[in-house]
Amino acid sequence: MRKLSHTRGALGLVLSAAMVLGLSLAGAGTASAAEEQIPAADLEGTTGTLAIKGKGKAMNGHKFTAVRIGTYLNAAHDGSDLTAVAVGTDSAMVAPAEAALTTVTGGPAATGFAGNPVGEVASKWLGFNSTAAGSGNQDTTSNAEKPSAWDGKLRSFVTALAQQSDFQSAIESAPVAQKDQTPATVAADADAELTFNGLAQGLYLVEDTTAPGNTDTQFDTASIPMMLGTPVAATASPSFAGYTKFKGETAAVELGTVMLKNNVPSLSKKVVVDPAKGSSVSIGDYVHYRVTASVPLTTGFPIYKYSITDKPSAGLTVIDPSDATHGVRVYVASDEAGIASSTPVADSKYAASMDASDHHLVVDLTSHIKESDPYEYGKTIFIDYWMQVNDAATSGTVSNGVSLEYSNDPANPPTNNDGTGGSTVINDPDTKDLSNVYFYSFSVQKKAKADGSSLSGAQFQIKDKSTGTSVRFMKVGNPGGVVIPGSYKKAADQSAANTNATDTLEVSDGSYTDAGKLDKGLLKIDGLADGTYTVAETKAPEGFSGTFKPSFDEKIETRVNAGKADASKPLFSNTNDTWGLVAAVSMPVPGVVAAPTAAPNAVDVLNVNSISQLPLTGGAGIFLALLLALLFLAAGICLAVVKRHGSEIQG
Repeated sequence: MRKLSHTRGALGLVLSAAMVLGLSLAGAGTASAAEEQIPAADLEGTTGTLAIKGKGKAMNGHKFTAVRIGTYLNAAHDGSDLTAVAVGTDSAMVAPAEAALTTVTGGPAATGFAGNPVGEVASKWLGFNSTAAGSGNQDTTSNAEKPSAWDGKLRSFVTALAQQSDFQSAIESAPVAQKDQTPATVAADADAELTFNGLAQGLYLVEDTTAPGNTDTQFDTASIPMMLGTPVAATASPSFAGYTKFKGETAAVELGTVMLKNNVPSLSKKVVVDPAKGSSVSIGDYVHYRVTASVPLTTGFPIYKYSITDKPSAGLTVIDPSDATHGVRVYVASDEAGIASSTPVADSKYAASMDASDHHLVVDLTSHIKESDPYEYGKTIFIDYWMQVNDAATSGTVSNGVSLEYSNDPANPPTNNDGTGGSTVINDPDTKDLSNVYFYSFSVQKKAKADGSSLSGAQFQIKDKSTGTSVRFMKVGNPGGVVIPGSYKKAADQSAANTNATDTLEVSDGSYTDAGKLDKGLLKIDGLADGTYTVAETKAPEGFSGTFKPSFDEKIETRVNAGKADASKPLFSNTNDTWGLVAAVSMPVPGVVAAPTAAPNAVDVLNVNSISQLPLTGGAGIFLALLLALLFLAAGICLAVVKRHGSEIQG
């Protein structure tokens, strides 16, 4: 927020042809029989009030300064409503107000308003639709609550006036002002109000003078400057605060009250997923993210900073924004359902870039966010993009956040499209969990069936059961690059050209003893999405049967709660145990991703060194039964042959 200068000067009144609502001073002084005139002396001797209203989240911790820019010189009423008010310009405000008015109109003062720019503004653009004013000289109102009414000639004038250096100099020395007033703190969604009491009657410009970075503000956004008038009163009376409406008035908010005009953009992020699968991924998968942000109100900002940044963790790779399949797509729609029928915003209307060295993605709308086509206030911006889970990802949660930097002070805008000016950075804490993705691991523990001892030397192959293709893995090493025996993670690049990947996995021999070690006989398989995987032993430990090598299907399943997939808590199970040599899942807590331990989600896989050690049930039992049947059959055949041979001898 800018600092107020300390130039001092006397304030006075310019009593030139002041008019408001189409009435001249002379007209105001000749009220009809049904009207009563309020003379200047009474107006000058009676004070008024101004009230700023809004929600606690918009007002808490903010400071406001009210400075008079115009005075009520004369007024008339019919006993219920105002019929006319003549407005003059405070002398210190003539130069900055004339400059601001010229900025809006592009020409000299209107007839009858030379030297009285505030009178001209009040007459033409204050927005009060009174019977005295007619219907042809009003623009939008400055003190309505609806944000779409904050723009127009009056808004342009107020914005230009607040930015005049002469106006900033006059603020500090203005005798008719109340500075840095703070409303009482209330709950974020409760109604808040700040009242300026004891003000000299007239038109005021109210500025948000909150210091930048004020930690007391729940949302660090300054209001745009606001112009409003005090109620019109002849005498001080506790039972009558003054006239607040003109005859025939239809404005939503009356004299003396203004709704706070600051706007905080919203921001959220999620993963776009298959509802049945949830956010389960494997290493190498592309993750579809969607950022949702509101189109900001840019009124009063010559340039408005609006830039979204995603800085992913080391386990995610940023994709080139121009990629035809996984690049950035921007949509503007009333709601998310409208994306399907929306055409993506032309890439000339935003700037998307990636920084491989700093590992982040930036989507910057600063150059075009003030354009109502396509960025119409009241609608929502949806930004779709993809990232790839890479080999650096670790088992469990893969997360990343998003931030939005936006202008927060119309008096301190960016100096150019790359500058920040007064700005705020917000993140998406309320939706952080919605952007998490998950992949999983399980372990094989090789044991001898006879005595339960751990075995080394066994090798396995993993196949995706849905495709029948072998899954290729990378060997996992410690931070120093030393390979940890028995530890493997799915390779992001599954092609045969990736010579660092293998589909042959060997259990640990227990030789590595530093952090992350795996005990003898353990095989850790990481980087998998939900699905079913066939785990087949391809080489038996030395001294054990190569005929009866174990094989089974490991199923990783996304848990479904109330019809919604929850990928953070998978279910593990195993089936199709060929020889009955696979024990039940022995993970610590079924259905929960285990913490990184020596053997998370471990399955005991046994080896035998004789047929007699095979179980008598399941596939092995059937095999034994068939084997015995064949033996009996062979024995029978032998007996028959011997008997026949004996008969032939006897004959």
